[in-house]
Amino acid sequence: MVEALKKQLEEASANVRDAQERVDSLRGELGISDLLVDGKSAQEAGGLSGLNPRSVREFESERVRVESELRGLDSLLKALKSRRETELENIMNVAVPDELLTLLLKTKAESEQRLAGLTSRLGPENAEVQAATHHMKRSGTKSSAESKGF
Repeated sequence: MVEALKKQLEEASANVRDAQERVDSLRGELGISDLLVDGKSAQEAGGLSGLNPRSVREFESERVRVESELRGLDSLLKALKSRRETELENIMNVAVPDELLTLLLKTKAESEQRLAGLTSRLGPENAEVQAATHHMKRSGTKSSAESKGF
């Protein structure tokens, strides 16, 4: 009689193991976390990393927030790409103040004013006008590179 009970116990244990393997397989296929380990929550069972409903809600909330931020940044990028370089320089200087960019844009504006005055007074072939033209181009290249982040 004891042998018969041992045999039934072994069969029942085998059935339980098979059922547990099916449950584990389905849990993996369906992406369901193991919330209980030996009757304890994952945290109580020694800090095992498991997802609980609160964590899932927090992750989902964070995902929604980040996706919203991404959409906003994407629309901002599209709007900025449609602008001309001179508009971008001014927008960048206001949106993200940068001492070097401010200095370069100021130097560029002063060079443009100086060049316009010299050209009207002395003509485009004058050596001083050509030097001012060269200086203005150099300042414009530096400010353009700085505003693009190079």
